[in-house]
Amino acid sequence: MLVKGLKWSHLRIACLPIILLAVSCTGEGPTETAQTPSSSENNRPPVIKSARIVNNPILLNGPVEVQIDAEDPEREPISIRYQWYVDNVALDGQTNATFPAELL
Repeated sequence: MLVKGLKWSHLRIACLPIILLAVSCTGEGPTETAQTPSSSENNRPPVIKSARIVNNPILLNGPVEVQIDAEDPEREPISIRYQWYVDNVALDGQTNATFPAELL
């Protein structure tokens, strides 16, 4: 018996394995040897401002996609790295912003 106001779709989502995404951003500016010591001392790491799941709610028959908004305080180019996890285990080869539906 369902609790009043609770939909069947809520119960299905609760039974899904835990899917996590690890994201990091790194500076892609000049190499360390090309920078002067004074500029590298003041260089701050990039900051992830937000991360959001694009397809909300997540459907079992569609991919899951995340959108990352990041910036570098010094306005240098950055790159974003992705790693998807299911039940706390990293999935080999799942290093894109989109997680395929067949692995749900």
